[in-house]
Amino acid sequence: MMSKKYKKAFSLLEVMVALGIIAISISSILLSLSNGASIPYDSKKRLKAIDLSIIKLHDIERLLKKDGFKDEDQEEHGDFDDKDFKEYHWIARIKKIEIPDDIAMLSKLFLGGGDDEDSSGKSSNARMKGMAGLLGGYIQTLKDTFEHAIREVEIEIYWYYGGEEEENKEKFILVTHIIDFTKVKNSF
Repeated sequence: MMSKKYKKAFSLLEVMVALGIIAISISSILLSLSNGASIPYDSKKRLKAIDLSIIKLHDIERLLKKDGFKDEDQEEHGDFDDKDFKEYHWIARIKKIEIPDDIAMLSKLFLGGGDDEDSSGKSSNARMKGMAGLLGGYIQTLKDTFEHAIREVEIEIYWYYGGEEEENKEKFILVTHIIDFTKVKNSF
């Protein structure tokens, strides 16, 4: 009769395995809950950074419209004055774009390539070189115009979690291009 009682009960090993599974499950659930609780906070920080980068972009656009484009790259940095954004910092980089100066590459792109001969016996490379000479002045004008009329603007908004060490740094970077259409219009 005693053997029937023991067959219905759990062994100590089965109880320990079940408790281990429950402990792992509970710790995973608690970790997920704690991570999930920080998502709205992180999202709010990132949304503020996006808004601040757009505000800074408008400031830079106004400054470039007033002062014009400089020939050298510029970099400025600072903090936001508003008390709600004291923990955010910004870096603004304004870069002159550089278009490749390879006229042969550009003419090959526009005219195609190859060494086929036409009915006059000229190779297509010879024709391409002739066309590149004709287009060269126009392509150079385009290159110069675009380099003077377009600037790449990079705005980095960053903040820290905990101490101000590099591993605690979070950032959002906005990159765009600004065109001075008066320079484009005046060059043609």
